[in-house]
Amino acid sequence: MQSKKGLMGLMILLLLTVTVSVFLIGCETGKGNGDEEDIQEKWTWINPYPQGNTLYRVWAYSENSVYCSGEAGTILHYDGSDWELMDTGTENALYCVWGTSDSNVYAGGFNGTLLHYDGKNWSEVTLNLSRSYTRFTAIWGTGAQDIFVGGDSGTILHYNGVLWSQMTTGSESYITGIWGTASDDVYAVSNLGEILHYDGDSWSISYTSPHSIWFTGIWGSSADDIYAAGGDRMGTEQLTLYHYDGSSWSEVSEEPSDINISDIWGSSANDVYVAGEKNYVYHYDGSQWKQIYGGGSLWLYGVGGVDSQHIFFVGEVGLLMSYDGSNMDVIWQNDLRDLTSVWGTDKNNVYFAGLNQYVGHYDGSQMEVTDVGTEGYTFKGIWGTDDDNIYLLGNRLNDDDTTTNSVFYYDGEQWTSLHDLENTPLGGIWGAGEDEVFVATGNGTVIHYNGSDWTEEDTPTDEPLLGIYGTDADNVYAVGDKGSVVCYDGEDWIALDSGTDETLYSVWAYNENNVFICGADGIFIKYDGEDFHIIDSPTEEMLTSVYGTSGGNVFAVGYKGTCIRYDGEKLEKVSTGTDT
Repeated sequence: MQSKKGLMGLMILLLLTVTVSVFLIGCETGKGNGDEEDIQEKWTWINPYPQGNTLYRVWAYSENSVYCSGEAGTILHYDGSDWELMDTGTENALYCVWGTSDSNVYAGGFNGTLLHYDGKNWSEVTLNLSRSYTRFTAIWGTGAQDIFVGGDSGTILHYNGVLWSQMTTGSESYITGIWGTASDDVYAVSNLGEILHYDGDSWSISYTSPHSIWFTGIWGSSADDIYAAGGDRMGTEQLTLYHYDGSSWSEVSEEPSDINISDIWGSSANDVYVAGEKNYVYHYDGSQWKQIYGGGSLWLYGVGGVDSQHIFFVGEVGLLMSYDGSNMDVIWQNDLRDLTSVWGTDKNNVYFAGLNQYVGHYDGSQMEVTDVGTEGYTFKGIWGTDDDNIYLLGNRLNDDDTTTNSVFYYDGEQWTSLHDLENTPLGGIWGAGEDEVFVATGNGTVIHYNGSDWTEEDTPTDEPLLGIYGTDADNVYAVGDKGSVVCYDGEDWIALDSGTDETLYSVWAYNENNVFICGADGIFIKYDGEDFHIIDSPTEEMLTSVYGTSGGNVFAVGYKGTCIRYDGEKLEKVSTGTDT
């Protein structure tokens, strides 16, 4: 399996592909031009690779066909060469996936979502049952005509190849794992430490842990070699791995029973794997358990495989790994960064700025980290005219609780500090050219650069200014706290009444009659040169950035993967494929 080397695990970095590329993330935006509106309404992942939604479970049909399920309706498929996101038709989290072939795969999740894949398309399963379900969290079967699906309130559904039926289990807990040896020898585990057994006629609770254990998975090699794994609900350092020898359940007293385990799978009695907190992976060789990976900050949630040389692990923020029996290949790079700003000249030349002194450059295929040569800075804005003229805003908290706030400059070869201020937080940057650069500050001022000198200009507000944009040097807008909007006409800064007290984070202008602003609680405002119009928004999530290609094609993005689009008349939600 090939890793995508050089791609940093950035938190969350998406690119919307349009005729004129639009870059939307954080607090600033890139540059665009023209009136093109031929939108390919699909967000695609740039980083992390191959995607960044949390993955919960993995099921492998063969070494060349692996399915992973996760947040925001994610199904990720591996064909032996590449990982590809599948179109599932849902944005609900998918907590489990299992199948019998590449033309018979099931996935279950939030809001009672149950999907089926026929080899071509995913579609929703019609259950035709009298009750509704909160979520499905486990799937397993002996074949296409004998499938069990577990969920909330002790739910276990059965499919006989024709009809789905509700089974009576005697449990009121979440069913978190199902596994068996035959249609009359099936086990299920719950989040309240229950182990259930089905004998072909009825379910019964065969064992309940005396401790505060939530079980998360179950697997066995035979009827007298079964493991149930889980976590400690109360943090009381209880053992989290149990074993069944054909007659009774007992706690496993050795590692990895001292960690919170998310899932368990094996290829044989002498080849068993568990995965869990801190991306720990333990392996059992028939005589002892041994840690083979882990110690990081992320959880692994799922493990599955084909044989002893093809094992897959999935977890938080799209964490994806494979193991060949000797070496662990981290397909997804887990170096998380918080990004605050993006700017580029085209879709194959994009710069990103973020926390912990991060500046990255994307060339259309991979991300490379750029060393600015600073210490302790958080970068909050980036803008330029071309590759030889880029400006970067940085804020640093000093040991004496003062702040150093700097503008850095890149000339195509190296970064240098261009301008420093004390205790003046920098909020956003935009320019009309290399000799007309404007920086919004947290003191309500705007710093203006004329190509040689920096001048701090007062505006009619003392509120922090967070975003800035213009159409030319004589028509610049800055927005900020308490609905503040100020406009520069080439000589003076003028206060404008936005009609709201909401915090405004970003502004973008197509021309002086089409100025767009977004902010807290999903607020979206259009300024037509005379009046401000608050447009009815389909979201209450915070919107942190706005950008477009014309007055009838404007996007705003924000928290929980929110993206909305203005078509010149109304706002509509656009699916991003993530809820982060």
